[in-house]
Amino acid sequence: MKKNEVERLYLIWKNSEGKAFRIGRLKKIKNRFYFKYFYDIVEKIIDEEDFELLPKLSRHNIEYFSEELFRTFTEMLPNRRLKEGIDEISDYERLKDNLKNLNNKEFYFIDDSEEVV
Repeated sequence: MKKNEVERLYLIWKNSEGKAFRIGRLKKIKNRFYFKYFYDIVEKIIDEEDFELLPKLSRHNIEYFSEELFRTFTEMLPNRRLKEGIDEISDYERLKDNLKNLNNKEFYFIDDSEEVV
């Protein structure tokens, strides 16, 4: 990643019928993390799809900031002990390696190049 490059991942939520919604964006800028829900989409699916905001990211009208990857997302990562040498990989790199392989089956991430399916 170049010094001032912005990396983006998009948080996807699947309802009980398997319909997917792009609900937010996780940005990484210079080892700092920002998360923001897509307000209009979240407003709609709260009403129509029984979506519940993530407990530690429970306001959908602000942008969150953290010096480390948000704990909400690190808790979704597969068990750290599954691979040798995993400590050498940052939580963000593990997230990128496991975009659709999270422990929470309602949520997954996609990158800029992917469409919601």
